[in-house]
Amino acid sequence: MFLGRHFNRQLQMPTVKFYLNPYYLTDNYCPEAIQLAEGFRLRGWNVVGNIDYWRRDDAWLIPLNQEVVQPDLVIMDHRFVHHTKAWVIQEHVLSQHESSCPKVLLERQSGQEMRPQWNRDGWLRFFDLICATHRTTTHPIHPRIVPWQIGVISEVRNMILEPSSNLNHAVLCNFRVRHDVRGDLVRSIEAGLKGQPDSPEFVNRFDVLGEEASENEKALNQLTGGRFNPPYFDQLGLHAAVLAFGGYLAVKPFEYTSMDSEGNVGLRFATRLERKIRRMLHGSQPKSARHHVAFQWDSFRWWESLVAPCAPVTLDFDYWGLDLPVLPIEGEHYVGIQKLDGLAVAKKLSELGPERLEEIGFAGKAWFEEHYSPRAQADRLLHELFSRGYNISD
Repeated sequence: MFLGRHFNRQLQMPTVKFYLNPYYLTDNYCPEAIQLAEGFRLRGWNVVGNIDYWRRDDAWLIPLNQEVVQPDLVIMDHRFVHHTKAWVIQEHVLSQHESSCPKVLLERQSGQEMRPQWNRDGWLRFFDLICATHRTTTHPIHPRIVPWQIGVISEVRNMILEPSSNLNHAVLCNFRVRHDVRGDLVRSIEAGLKGQPDSPEFVNRFDVLGEEASENEKALNQLTGGRFNPPYFDQLGLHAAVLAFGGYLAVKPFEYTSMDSEGNVGLRFATRLERKIRRMLHGSQPKSARHHVAFQWDSFRWWESLVAPCAPVTLDFDYWGLDLPVLPIEGEHYVGIQKLDGLAVAKKLSELGPERLEEIGFAGKAWFEEHYSPRAQADRLLHELFSRGYNISD
């Protein structure tokens, strides 16, 4: 085990080195690394990278360092790891010192377990900590894997307006892309709100960046794959609630028991399977956690709605088994969706009323600032390493 004796430096602050892919596709946008880099800078750390990454205030947030450095911590994005051969990283990319200091992987494979060749190449042994987004409580537990989050970069946080004194009693729907969980659920929520007395207005719109946008805004829009969108951010501070759910549903494996607890033989396998599939695919009951599992559920919309603040409407974390380092509380920090029943969601939003929705919005914002600011994320990462025997001192 690599202990703190390697980190006792009296004359300089610790150094964290990031390994990232150069920006040539929007898929190489890594908000997790951007937030951690800012958090470590706030702690007074030196931040360097294998490339210049993320321009901010006429300087690189993660500057290229071509000199020989002895970092106290190495953080790699999964895209860099995926596109670089394992033996190249382990034998040629990392210096001898970098190979001996703690190594962290920022993993975002949409909630899927790491690909088989990653286990074959020994990544679970190579990395001391794997911070994985889109985790659920149904994922296998591994001592080196912890749930992580997409979060919000400061450029987005600074653009989201403080809420007006009189929020519109309305539910904002402003999705950039279609997910399975969205689609029918959006339409049924809209229909349900129209049928509820004193219900909030349903505002369904999609704002795009116009030609009047500044060059910096256009550049950020491109760098974030279209996610930096000031016209959309402006809407967040005007509405009492916002639809912030996303992700996809997969059918759970069929469980067959030939006998019940009294030893009676149940229906034939084929009959039971046919009935189950018919209920799931063609039945009138809303999709539920009994038959389905949610994946790729972590959404940029979820984190943006917490910053606004407006009351986020998203999947119920407890019901669907969604996992984060610190979980929000349904009814206090957000409005939860259990079964994908839009009419039930509409009824809940109507019953909560404008004052309660506003309270949830402000509580969600405070919860976010406490647990998911850049500094809080850097602190959490160091705590996770400390709990595994790595004492990196400022």
